[in-house]
Amino acid sequence: MIRRKFVHSLLAIFTACTARAFAAADLIPDDQLFPFVMPLEKSVGAIDASHWLDAPAGANGFVKAEDGHFAINGKRIRFWGTNVAFGGAFPTKEEAPLVAAKLARFGINIVRIHSADIIDGRPSLIDRSVKDTQHLSADHLDRLDFFINELAKRGVYTNINLHVNRTFTAEDGVSAADQLPMFSKNITLFDRRMIDLQKKYATDVLTHVNPYRKLSYAQDPAIAFVEVTNENSFFYGWYSKKLDNLPVPYAKQLDAKFNEWLSKHYQSTEQLAAAWTQELPAAERLEDGTVSRPAYKDPSRSDACYHDYLEFLWELERDYFREMRDHLKKEIKVAMPVTGTMYFTMAGGMIQSDTMDFVDMHAYWQHPEFSTEWKGKWTIKNTPMIDQPERNTLSWLGAARVAGKPFTVSEYNAPWPNFYDAEAIPLIAAYGARQNWDAIYLFNYNGNGEFRRDKVYSFFDIDGHPVKTAQMIAGAALFTRGDVPPAEQTATATISRDTALQSAIHFGWNKGEEALSSLMESPLPTNTVDRAWALHFQPETRTPLSDFVIPPSQPSVTPFVWRQGSATIDTPRSKMLAGHATKEPTQLGSVTIQLHEAPGDFGVITMQSMDDAPSIESSRQILIIAAGRTQNTAMKWSDDNTSAYDGMGTAPVLTQGLGATITINAKDPMTGYALDAAGMEKTPLPISRSDGSLTIELKRDYETIWYVLKRLCDARSLPRPAIQIPILHRLADVIRRDVLTLRKVGNRARHLAQAIISPRGQSKRLHRRFENLLRRRLQMAEVIQIPRAHVRVAVNPLSPCEAPQLPLPRRAHPLTHLGRRLLRLAVAQVFDLCGGNLDMNVDAIQQRPADFRQVALDLRGAIPPLQRHLRIEAARRGIHRRHHQESRGKLDALRATTDEHWSIFKRLPQHLQRIA
Repeated sequence: MIRRKFVHSLLAIFTACTARAFAAADLIPDDQLFPFVMPLEKSVGAIDASHWLDAPAGANGFVKAEDGHFAINGKRIRFWGTNVAFGGAFPTKEEAPLVAAKLARFGINIVRIHSADIIDGRPSLIDRSVKDTQHLSADHLDRLDFFINELAKRGVYTNINLHVNRTFTAEDGVSAADQLPMFSKNITLFDRRMIDLQKKYATDVLTHVNPYRKLSYAQDPAIAFVEVTNENSFFYGWYSKKLDNLPVPYAKQLDAKFNEWLSKHYQSTEQLAAAWTQELPAAERLEDGTVSRPAYKDPSRSDACYHDYLEFLWELERDYFREMRDHLKKEIKVAMPVTGTMYFTMAGGMIQSDTMDFVDMHAYWQHPEFSTEWKGKWTIKNTPMIDQPERNTLSWLGAARVAGKPFTVSEYNAPWPNFYDAEAIPLIAAYGARQNWDAIYLFNYNGNGEFRRDKVYSFFDIDGHPVKTAQMIAGAALFTRGDVPPAEQTATATISRDTALQSAIHFGWNKGEEALSSLMESPLPTNTVDRAWALHFQPETRTPLSDFVIPPSQPSVTPFVWRQGSATIDTPRSKMLAGHATKEPTQLGSVTIQLHEAPGDFGVITMQSMDDAPSIESSRQILIIAAGRTQNTAMKWSDDNTSAYDGMGTAPVLTQGLGATITINAKDPMTGYALDAAGMEKTPLPISRSDGSLTIELKRDYETIWYVLKRLCDARSLPRPAIQIPILHRLADVIRRDVLTLRKVGNRARHLAQAIISPRGQSKRLHRRFENLLRRRLQMAEVIQIPRAHVRVAVNPLSPCEAPQLPLPRRAHPLTHLGRRLLRLAVAQVFDLCGGNLDMNVDAIQQRPADFRQVALDLRGAIPPLQRHLRIEAARRGIHRRHHQESRGKLDALRATTDEHWSIFKRLPQHLQRIA
């Protein structure tokens, strides 16, 4: 992560709105908040965004950088992800499937493996049982292999970081090992021994074959990206004065390289002094190789001197990244896109654009500032970014995008315990979508490997932060699903090498907007929500150049509006209102939101359609997240609310409910529920209907941050579904009179599943049963049945036609786990009700008490013609024998885990089509 607080002060810091925020930023007593601990095992019971992911990861080929964006097999893909760092990168084999499933359910489709090379005693890929850092830990490598495989099975890609926290030791053969700066940074860019050590580590990791995937990391399409080194650039080292304080052996080495560079450009000390327009000290002579490197902001040095020094660093850094790229691409044969590091200043961005497949940035809103580096008392400003719409962290990132290269932000957060951190995720997701970025990662999901969190454990980890965890679904909808479209206009700037270097002399790495403004005759346009930015770097152009093309602002209806004190998103499938509570309602298309009860005077409400409906008003399921402040129990803040250094609090984590009124223009009635921390329905919402609109009241008394709304459907009014398998069309039409109980249906589905996955020793008997099942009059009806009570259809909340009159008892359901999943898939394949994927989720339905007799199948008609057809076709095609030959070699593997059984369920439509 960036090792200092991100400060942006282009405008006056204390505007009237900011002053209002300070006045409102009072502590909220614990008794006005409520515990909200999200479990690991059974999270988001009624909410699941995993169907937005394309599983398994890598099934369609490698991620490629094409036409300035990422694509797989020619189709563009965006990534919405998070980091796992230190121990978080190595979950146990018992927890890895749970963690991977939870990430997928929240819409996360990529994980960045970060800080896996730490050597301070925390879990690491580097084996600390030996003194050097050149051996990999077999145990942690195996854990990472298993975790990557679990992620891939669920459609979650992986980003591998190479050098992050590794500090070399004397046993590695490096000089002055006890004096190295943190993680050996900057020195790793030019010291030959350290470069060779980095190459060896890259080779060891990337050529390692994952036994669970039977592929090396370098050739695994589920590995989306490789990053060479984290936050490692001469331009940050110079700006932070780290280059001025190198250990003596490395300072001398860099001095020698600098003098060698100067000798290639100047013939004598006199010529050098003339070019620099200054006299050199008597002890400094070019002929003797004794010209010193200029210290940061030394007033005795001219701009020409700094220009030469930074150009020397530029070429040295470029050569390092070229060498590492060639090692990865040509020697290791890495098949996925590679980036070097986040770029610092336009000069560093020019290097990354010139040498790498894509460019990356990091940024934080109000990063904690420590009294010493990462130690001591910390402070934050603790103000909302919404109050600074024109110049802020996101607008700075927007001004850093490089034309023609995919742009990623692999670290972003508004670190907790900022009172306003509920704004962080929806703002960057919407802003990144408008700027047409390609990947966004929150930092960090988990940093210590403890995945059952009951409080917020660090500034950055989000898995114990209920608001940020829940909002990951909203971010995925806004960014990867594309609910917020890219801006129609793009402002471009063409920058030469000299221009970039001159800019780096005067502006720090986090002053990109100021640097661009300094090159323009008029101030930089502040409206970056409706206009994207793109920098055209020309590293081979040595003369000053700055060419800007800024289209005039076109007033139009925009899906993302950000004004001082509030921000809104208005798209067909997503809505958002963020900011300070007001008395006036906010109109967002067919939805009206009024935030009227927000302790602390600040809240964020997001609404997303969770299915494939084209709009909120036609959606079958809507997720609402209404969130404010999050804090641990008994936190102790400073008097000015800028630090909780003396008391970060205890478990459980507490969060804040909001009071709001939401009105939706919808034709169909809806039912709604407040959800508990596991995402299960706990309290029905009162919903009033008037003149074609629905009004929902959200109350703090519900003690929740999220809600679900479901549309009610009349099965008699549904259109005929577009079923892809012709025989199932016929089947749906001819089944009429017979009635089965769910127990019989479950038994039939279970028998069919057993026949499909039977071991060879039982194959003859079970295949005969399979054939008999085909011949039975009701066999196919049992597989694709729809439970009904009169005209109501009970289905999975993922695509609900809600049936409040169809409850099930609160006792163990007779369907087996395998039978339930087979049954759900069959129903989803056959009956595409309500215009979406229908799926019967028994677990969700059985939460409502009643009698089994209310659950019946209204099978409409006799099926002798179909039954005879199935029997003839099954016998003629020998489906039972052919199936046995296909599955014989996979039976043991298919029986190993539930997730592997899922492949059987996915094959069910093909089996039914063969029968036809």
